[in-house]
Amino acid sequence: MPTATASQTVTLRGIVSMPTGQPQPGASVYVAGAARQLVVTDAQGAFALPVPAGAAVSLRIEYFGEGISRMEVPTPTAKVLHITLGQ
Repeated sequence: MPTATASQTVTLRGIVSMPTGQPQPGASVYVAGAARQLVVTDAQGAFALPVPAGAAVSLRIEYFGEGISRMEVPTPTAKVLHITLGQ
């Protein structure tokens, strides 16, 4: 099986919501411990973040005043992630 190189990426897509279930626009999403490649959620709480293919990533999601969340993604795929801020 071939190994992933630095040039191979997959786009993680997700939706960030508040604990009430409402989408959270303006939340920061990035890979913890990596060069800070930050994306911000849109009006529907959605984001798309390119990450290295074939490697586990630890996402950090922040919104000032609402909390911080972390999510471990063992194998990034095209599946849409659903993240509740502060959990």
